[in-house]
Amino acid sequence: MQFFHKIIEKCFLFFQCAKFVGEDYYGNRYFFLKTQDDFGRNIRYVKFFNKKEASSIPPLWSAWLRYYLDDVSKIESTKQPFFVKNHMPNITGIKGSYFPTNHILNPSRKKEEVYHSWIKN
Repeated sequence: MQFFHKIIEKCFLFFQCAKFVGEDYYGNRYFFLKTQDDFGRNIRYVKFFNKKEASSIPPLWSAWLRYYLDDVSKIESTKQPFFVKNHMPNITGIKGSYFPTNHILNPSRKKEEVYHSWIKN
């Protein structure tokens, strides 16, 4: 797999054999290579904006990468229904992640004393 990535990087840098297709709202850029895979399809590739995190790819672009969609104009012109939330990358383990109300790492958790001693009346 590492060998495949090196070939793609060389292709980007030296031969410019990749054609730019589009960009999502996270800044990820999508390309397809003019070379074909074993099934006769052009190889599709994403160049991530910041770090390589697969969950930062929106659903429609993910469908394009997996050959479910062929027309990129459908991705850019598709309007989501009002009840669909915007896509967010996985934020597990970083600032802003969700913690239940009584979770020990929840910053809004009340600092209560766990043990209360009994006092005789």
